[in-house]
Amino acid sequence: DRSPKPHYPEMKKVYQWIGIAEDDLAAGKVKIRNKFAFIPLDGFIGEWSVIGDGAQIGHGKMPKLSLAAGAEQSVALPLPKIQALPGVEYFLRVSFKLAKNELWAKAGHEVAWQQFKLPVAAPAPIAEATAMKPVTLRQSAAAFTVAGDGFSVVFDKATGVISSIERDGKNLLVANGGPRLHLWRAAHKTDDMWAFNDWKRYGLIDPQWKIVSLSAQQASPAVVRVTATLELQGAGAFRIGHTAAYTVFGDGSVAVDNSVNPQGKKIPFARLGVRMLLDSKLDQFAYLGRGPMENYADRKRGSDVGLYAGTVRGNMTPYAKPMENGNHEDVRWAAVTGRRMPGLMAQADAGGVLQAGVLPYTDEQM
Repeated sequence: DRSPKPHYPEMKKVYQWIGIAEDDLAAGKVKIRNKFAFIPLDGFIGEWSVIGDGAQIGHGKMPKLSLAAGAEQSVALPLPKIQALPGVEYFLRVSFKLAKNELWAKAGHEVAWQQFKLPVAAPAPIAEATAMKPVTLRQSAAAFTVAGDGFSVVFDKATGVISSIERDGKNLLVANGGPRLHLWRAAHKTDDMWAFNDWKRYGLIDPQWKIVSLSAQQASPAVVRVTATLELQGAGAFRIGHTAAYTVFGDGSVAVDNSVNPQGKKIPFARLGVRMLLDSKLDQFAYLGRGPMENYADRKRGSDVGLYAGTVRGNMTPYAKPMENGNHEDVRWAAVTGRRMPGLMAQADAGGVLQAGVLPYTDEQM
């Protein structure tokens, strides 16, 4: 239907003929380079904007540049003075658009852009466990249950995996939907078929996990720690050890440290992360990261960091051949919500980023 593909912004970014680089961002200075072979830049209008947590806090136009082909110039922008809010990142975006209609595009068509993280920051507040409400740790023959004010997390002793995440009595997980190590993807037709047979042969697609150990302890009145170690037993001597250390806090947050130890034959993993299967009523998706279209580690320069929101189904890229899709890079946090449902948020450690995505189908279904 000729709708834009996620590859287009990346290709456009690679081919842009106006270079935009940082000079002295603290002073609002950027370098503009005319990469055209013959024409000056007086046929383009430069603009800038500043955002924080996805909200625009300033914008303006650049002075007109008559920069000759191949020339470079430093430009000072009248950026607003930012009083940094705790934990908020601020980004400058500089772009160039056509000043008048051309045969191939209308005036206002963007031909080049670049986003920069500004050197302005205030540390995010750190939640103190001593100020949180208490949590309790209960043990039965089948499970460890950590319960707090309006929430509970249940760890299944038979599998070593979370079997329930409840808020106000509503479980966010489907059956067997707890976080599990996920190392493969619905194969891309031209990229992955050479590796797919190894994923299948060595047990990544239908993993048989064996629980090695599961322990839980009350670390303080508002903190419970649960550690699960599992082992995937693949073909031959292929093994993968996975240890997940969960820290459940009284405010309902759960910090997770994952350690993965593959042994035996070296095979290419399609990804290294965990997957959760959630209630389909959680059909809304929001995130602070690169978007709005899908992007990947090798295809993200054309995708700006911003605050994006839509539906879970709308996050899916409708390729002709069903395959893995909908990923987003450099994600600070991602959340799913639904009508009359509690939400679930995944957040990177302070200063870190995630790869994250949501889809209405599993890799197995695709």
